Amino acid sequence: MQITGLKRTIVTVPFRKPEYWAWGSRPALTNTIIEIETDEGITGLGEAPSFPGVEFVTRILEDGKRFLIGEDPFNVERIMRRLYGLGGWHHYRTAANSALAGIEMALWDIIGKACNQPVHRLMGGVVNPRVRFMYFLVRQAPEAMAEEAVEAVRQGFDTLYLKVGIEPDLDLAQARAVRKAVGPGPRLRVDANEAWSVGTAVRMISQMKELDLEFVEQPVPAHNLAEMAHVRRVTGVPICANESAWTHRDVFNVITHQAADVIEIDPHEDGGLLAFKKEAALCEAAGLPVAKHSFGELGIATAAALQVMVTCPNFLLASQAYVSFLSDDIIAGGPFRFEQGTLAVPTAPGLGVSIDRDQLARYARYYEEHGAFDAYQSLGPDVIPFSPRF
Repeated sequence: MQITGLKRTIVTVPFRKPEYWAWGSRPALTNTIIEIETDEGITGLGEAPSFPGVEFVTRILEDGKRFLIGEDPFNVERIMRRLYGLGGWHHYRTAANSALAGIEMALWDIIGKACNQPVHRLMGGVVNPRVRFMYFLVRQAPEAMAEEAVEAVRQGFDTLYLKVGIEPDLDLAQARAVRKAVGPGPRLRVDANEAWSVGTAVRMISQMKELDLEFVEQPVPAHNLAEMAHVRRVTGVPICANESAWTHRDVFNVITHQAADVIEIDPHEDGGLLAFKKEAALCEAAGLPVAKHSFGELGIATAAALQVMVTCPNFLLASQAYVSFLSDDIIAGGPFRFEQGTLAVPTAPGLGVSIDRDQLARYARYYEEHGAFDAYQSLGPDVIPFSPRF
């Protein structure tokens, strides 16, 4: 079997409600759908988020074609090493990984379809067929967030997540309102996205300690592993690394610095499903649980991550997904649906999902009419992004 071509389609799918975090906001998701074709008529599906921008992703995908045409799609390691080494992306991994991960995802879809097996059966088989996910509470008035949290728990979610690092007093009010509303049972985690200095992190976490936080995600800038380890020791509250753990090398450094209790990993942050599996194995060797991070994904990438997550024993904590954000999807059958806060791994060959061509065309038109939306849209004309902010 040989690869004969790569097609890409940019789509924009509106959110049910806007997303806000320390670095920006967005009302919709713009991702690139990838289709890799072969001479045996098998097409592999992949998906790439618009990081650091949709034009950049397009450039990488177009450039990558020369390393794909004529290759055997089963040679995943060879293809990816050529893309990074000969393609020149080795020294720019954090910028290129999300696009290259979309290519790698499509290779695994081809392999699974050729073998007539779901990808998880080619990566070690199922440990648990269903994966737990958290509920993302969008920033709004504390009372409204409290009401939404109660409804999320009623739907079966056992883990609630909210963004902090924006307005300290409001951050505290929101977290306290949510905990008061749901009581002591559900888990509560907060994510500062690098916004805090060490002193602010210690102060804010100390004030939140009464809320019995599951963990605080990325309280200080990503490169400050020694300082993150200090926050972990001083506060006694579990710390999660995400921006600090972008690639497998970063994960190794977080482990050696003892800077986190939990590590969030992402197939788009480290270049694909095989890298995702390797990162989980690194954490398993260190005795650390992992959770999946998300840039924002549609059904193809959601399915791809599930194919790996069910094979790893240390995906013990609720992971991130954008299913509850999406107003629609481009996969056949529509968006994934949570059951008691969990998703089941698809069992059809490959990634287990297919494209709804009408929906793909609809949201390609939406992109053409409304443009791209990324997570770094401005919070306002006077906002100057900086880390740490305070």
